[in-house]
Amino acid sequence: MDDKPVAMLVAAAVVAPICALCILGPAILGSVVAWVSAWFGGYKAKEIG
Repeated sequence: MDDKPVAMLVAAAVVAPICALCILGPAILGSVVAWVSAWFGGYKAKEIG
């Protein structure tokens, strides 16, 4: 097999955004849901000072 380095870089460039979406997607969705539920719940952050 004659693997070319450019082919590995192209494959990594295609796969990296998919991996980032799969890893960061649920985290971002969870933080948005928490923010919206706190906003509707009337949560006020304690002010410093």
